[in-house]
Amino acid sequence: MSAPGDGPPQSDEGATKRRAERERLRSARAASELEIRRIALLRGVRRALVRTARKLGAIEGDAQRAQQVANLRRQASLVLSHLHELPRHCTEITLLDLSLDPPEPVALQFDPRLGPKRSADAWFVRARKLERGAAIAATRAVATRAELETLERIAARLEAWPDEADTDALAASLRELGVADRSGGSPGKKQKPTVRLPYREFSGSGHRPIWVGRGKLDNDRLTLDHARPRDLWLHARGDAGAHVVVPLGRDEACPPDLLADAATLAAHFSKARGQSPVEVTYTARRFVRKPRGSAPGLVSLIRETVFLLRLNPETLRRLLASERPAAR
Repeated sequence: MSAPGDGPPQSDEGATKRRAERERLRSARAASELEIRRIALLRGVRRALVRTARKLGAIEGDAQRAQQVANLRRQASLVLSHLHELPRHCTEITLLDLSLDPPEPVALQFDPRLGPKRSADAWFVRARKLERGAAIAATRAVATRAELETLERIAARLEAWPDEADTDALAASLRELGVADRSGGSPGKKQKPTVRLPYREFSGSGHRPIWVGRGKLDNDRLTLDHARPRDLWLHARGDAGAHVVVPLGRDEACPPDLLADAATLAAHFSKARGQSPVEVTYTARRFVRKPRGSAPGLVSLIRETVFLLRLNPETLRRLLASERPAAR
């Protein structure tokens, strides 16, 4: 027969052990799911690293081709300086290049369909194109190297066994870079479909919305996908920074106070932050173009107006305090 009072303590002890075992299993399952997610994210980063490295190699190849510019121009100038001596349908010639030190004979070949004069003109055109391409390639190379460095830092942090919160932050950073998160989300949490907008929204004069791009890739999405042709587009002139858009109605002109608020945000969310005065450019969205193959966030303007903004700290504080919660 059991001694009085022995039953309940044994029951309590068993319940405690069962709770501890359930907690241990939950912890083990969460750790396993977190590890599965970490590995999935790491695979995505490594794929992105390979793609970005190849992209950088192609860009650097474009830049290297620009080394032909000086030679093309020198050859074209040499042909034009001897043009009166060359037969009209000449296909090849050797000329002494006096611009070299010491002067050297240079063998030149011409397209039979063009002849010397038109071949020289074509060389000048190609030199100009290569020079423009080199400028674009240099900008793209800077952006791509920065993206590569960011991916490498994220990969290193994933390899260091991050906790759940850090894993969520790394996944968000990857989405900012356009790397799809196929890891299934945070362990133990049911994922709800969300819509992430590429801009932050502030309330300007008259409680009107002002959209500010979150980053380089988001700048493109804001300008190209969300802004309408009639909307006002702003940017800090000559400085890297956010694209800013003021939604406008049909045939509506932007009120001066709202324009000043939007310009204040364009200056603040740029490399000119803290400076005063700052040059801000604005134009209708329909006058903004995205050059083919250009770096994220880089656009060209067909028409623009530039004004000098003198920063009002009180206006900036009001605008930053007016930010609306991110839409989901």
